[in-house]
Amino acid sequence: MIEGRKILVTGATGQVARPIAESLVGANEVWCTARFTAPALRAELEALGVRTFAWALGSDELDGLPRDFDYVVHAACHIFPVADDYDGTVATNAEGTGLLMTHCRDAEAMLYVSSLAVYTVPDDPRHPCRERESALGSHPPYAHSYGAGKVATEGVVRALARTLSLPVTIARLGMAYGTAGHGGVPALLFEQLRAGVEMDRPSPTACYSLISERDIVAHVEPLLGAAAVPATIVNWVSDEVATEREIHELVIAASGLAPNYRRGEAAAYQAALGDPTLRRAITGPTRTPWRQGVLAALRAKYPDHAFADVA
Repeated sequence: MIEGRKILVTGATGQVARPIAESLVGANEVWCTARFTAPALRAELEALGVRTFAWALGSDELDGLPRDFDYVVHAACHIFPVADDYDGTVATNAEGTGLLMTHCRDAEAMLYVSSLAVYTVPDDPRHPCRERESALGSHPPYAHSYGAGKVATEGVVRALARTLSLPVTIARLGMAYGTAGHGGVPALLFEQLRAGVEMDRPSPTACYSLISERDIVAHVEPLLGAAAVPATIVNWVSDEVATEREIHELVIAASGLAPNYRRGEAAAYQAALGDPTLRRAITGPTRTPWRQGVLAALRAKYPDHAFADVA
């Protein structure tokens, strides 16, 4: 357990960073950055004891943010409105990360949250991408420049880790889910079911590396401990594989809601798997089975809906 440290968590109102910040604040001095366009979210964090600093990724306006952090967890990522703008994606995400690392150059370690979107999508949807495989970027349908932006940002992180002698772990996150932010794909699927909107049919072959926010929180300490120069690169995924069809079937059965499918079959999100071997060596096994984890997250996020026990 991390205790008595000064820790910066970026992107703190988001799906990944918020539970990390909340898990650390009781025993540490935790600072969080975000744009904080929703004042209520900022107030919620401050009520927990988090110290907040308004910062838009890509901005050089860091005056007032301390420099003496022990650890930095950099989870901020600007996806919209630069989803189809390569130059804008690089300017905000890659350049912004460089500005942040330079500001926090004296930290003991940094954890950068990257994505499996850095990998070229393999022909075999069940192929687990390994850390040293082709990372030329993919083009997810919801944000075509996302993968390229992550590749560019990883390059900045790797270069500055060496230039600044700042130990770093680059963790390529799979499909996170939980209660924070939009909740991940299972929650988004439930929202579509509840609204009765037309949906893509699930692909029978698309596979995902789901990972629960519970495991994400538990992995932060060992991933920081694995930080090195040159940077450690690891897939941040669970030990299980779930197909898109299985995720649909679980959420539909648990919610009792009927889908309004379009004709045809297509994966709604770009599928990717990450090999968990290196991550297991660093963190140990994941502890949240995806079916039970998804059901628990849905119940916690939507307490007014009765979900059947189908996991």
